[in-house]
Amino acid sequence: MGCISNSSLRKNFPFHILNGNSAKVWILSKSNDVNEYAVPKMRNYRRTFTFFVNKSFREQELIHLGSDNGRIGRYKIIGNGLDDFVLELNYKDGERSYFKIIRIKNNFLKLQNYHKKEIEWQFKTLNPPLK
Repeated sequence: MGCISNSSLRKNFPFHILNGNSAKVWILSKSNDVNEYAVPKMRNYRRTFTFFVNKSFREQELIHLGSDNGRIGRYKIIGNGLDDFVLELNYKDGERSYFKIIRIKNNFLKLQNYHKKEIEWQFKTLNPPLK
């Protein structure tokens, strides 16, 4: 009979929460980046990210959701073998962005810019129209 130590256990990233096992829309609800107009006062123009199960994503304004507007690319999750995960966004134009995943739950995602640690984004999912 084998034994397992705590040092050999690795936490798996919950992809099913990020991409909803198909596609999931995350809406930027809060940003502390004063140099970025990231959370507009007009709700229809808020930034969204849709993460798909095939590891692609689309970044667009909420008003364009469902259209081909916006930026596209591929994403990956980089783990350090412990409990820390980094979201890497590889845009089709060659740009790359990295965000430490601070917290992820079914309807809440908090990211920290990997290179500018003082910048944090908070996302929420779409709310159902009826409760």
